[in-house]
Amino acid sequence: MTDPINRENDPRWAVLGAYVRDVANRMGLQQWYLTVSRKPPNDTPDPDPEHPTIAATFTCFQSIEATLHFADYFFSAPLDKQRLTVIHELIHVIGGGTLAAWNKIREFTPRQLDEWYITEEERFVDWLSSIIAPSMPLIDWTADADNPPRV
Repeated sequence: MTDPINRENDPRWAVLGAYVRDVANRMGLQQWYLTVSRKPPNDTPDPDPEHPTIAATFTCFQSIEATLHFADYFFSAPLDKQRLTVIHELIHVIGGGTLAAWNKIREFTPRQLDEWYITEEERFVDWLSSIIAPSMPLIDWTADADNPPRV
């Protein structure tokens, strides 16, 4: 599978959106309004070029809305990595309040503590994702995005 050339017209975005909704429903997030954005996860260079950001989630803390961003190379990742990435981002939706609280106090904390917290949070989300992933389906790129699998 090749990376998308045109982020606006690539039909895989619709399939990915349907998959995110399916997995979110299976994780109990039926009430959340989720958007899969066609914008990349970040507009700035990755802080770690050897491990670039494959996805990022931005949660609205005043409502039950979140926007998920995926890098182009998400589409060429192995299916189990794609599944793990979607679950990882959805766990961030669930735990978004904790990160919001940290973001408010981080300006008063030493940089080392901030880096430690972010690292530990990511480690926890990765660990939890790896537990949940085997119970979730892999993405089916041949699926009809207008008729996703029933939950």
